[in-house]
Amino acid sequence: MKNKNLPNSKDLDEMISKILSVMDRTITIHGNRRPEIGRKTPDKGWHYTEPHYWTEAFWPGQLWLAYDHTKDKRFLTAARRHTPAFQKMLATPEWLHHDVGFLFLMSSVTDFSLTRDQAARARALRAADVLRSRFQWHGRYILAWNPKPENDAWNKVASGKMIIDSMENISLLYWAARESGETAYTDIATEHALTMQKHIIRDDGSTYHCFNFDPVTGKPAGGDTHQGWNIESCWSRGQAWAVHGFCQTYLNTKKREFLETACRLADYVILNLPEDKVPLWDFKIPPEAPQVRDSSAGAIICSGLLSIAQALKPIDKEKADYYWKAGMEMLSGLKKCCDICDDPEAQGFLGQGASHAKKGSYWSSAMLPYGDYYYLEAILRARGKSDFIWT
Repeated sequence: MKNKNLPNSKDLDEMISKILSVMDRTITIHGNRRPEIGRKTPDKGWHYTEPHYWTEAFWPGQLWLAYDHTKDKRFLTAARRHTPAFQKMLATPEWLHHDVGFLFLMSSVTDFSLTRDQAARARALRAADVLRSRFQWHGRYILAWNPKPENDAWNKVASGKMIIDSMENISLLYWAARESGETAYTDIATEHALTMQKHIIRDDGSTYHCFNFDPVTGKPAGGDTHQGWNIESCWSRGQAWAVHGFCQTYLNTKKREFLETACRLADYVILNLPEDKVPLWDFKIPPEAPQVRDSSAGAIICSGLLSIAQALKPIDKEKADYYWKAGMEMLSGLKKCCDICDDPEAQGFLGQGASHAKKGSYWSSAMLPYGDYYYLEAILRARGKSDFIWT
C-alpha cells in the first residue's frame, strides 16, 4: 500500500538513522544509569531510575534493538553494561514484582535470543518463575502490586488487583514455555489473558486501568484506575498496553479470540483519535482536565496496530491494510508532532510523553524511555521487521 502522505522507505530509514545517532551520542552520558523520565529544558536530559524501577529495561532494550538492526558491537557492549543491575535484582526478592516481564524480556531474553548467552537464559527463566508464582488461583489472575510492611492504606489498594500493563509482561511466560518445554507457563499466561478479556474490557472496546478482586474469595469486585482521569475513563497508555498485548497473546497462542479482541480495542482507539493522530493521555477526559498528549501511548498503539496488520496479512488482507494504514498515520503524527531527534541537545526520540498526567510538572509532558522503545519498534515494524521479544 502506498500513500504519499505517509512515511516511505526512505523516510523510515532516515528516522532510524537519526535515532541511532541520538543513541550513539547518549551511550556515554547514560553510562551505567537507566532513564526513568525526561527533565525539562535547558539540558533536556533524564532523571534516572532507582534500582528495580519498572522502566529499568527500556534503555537496554533500545540498545539491543539497535544491535539487532546494525550488528554494531558498540550497542551490544553498552547493553551488557547493565547486566549486573538485573543480576542484583534477581538476588533481592523484595525488588521483584509483576513487571519482571518488561525487565527481563528487554534485557536477558533479548541477550539470549541474539547471542545464545546461557547466563542470560538462566536469568530470564528465574524471572519467569517469579511471574508465574504471582498467579492467584482463586481469581485466576496475576497479582499486580506488592504489599508494603506497616502500610495498611497501600495494602488495601494493592490487594486483589490486576492491571492492564500485565498484558505485555505475560510474553515472558510464553517465552519460558517455549524454552523449557513446561506448558504450565503457557497455561497461566493464557488464564490471565482470559480473565483480563472478561473483566477489564468494556462493551465499547475501552478499558479499565485496573480490576479488583476480593483478596480472600477471588470474586470480581469491579473496575478501577490509578493513572486514568477517573474509574470510568480510558487511560490511553492502558489502552495501548491492551492493543499491543492482546495481539502478542494471539501470536503466542494462535487463539483467534485474542486477535479479535486486539482489533476491537484498536477500533476504539481509531474512532477516538484526534486529527493529528497522537492520543491525549486519556480518551475520555472532560474539558477541565489537562489536555496534554501522551506520545508513549501513541508509540505503543502504533506498534500494536502494525503488529495486528502483520498478524492479519495471511488471514484477511483487506483488514490488514486497514490497520496498517491506521498505524502508519499514527507514526506520521508522532513524527510531525513529537519527534525531537533533530534537536542536538535532546537525549531521547520523543517529547510530550505523559507519565502520570494528574501529577503535573514534567510528569505530564516529558521524554519517556518506553515511548522511545516502542517508537523504534514501530518504525522497524513499518520497515518490515516482525520478530520482536514478545513472541
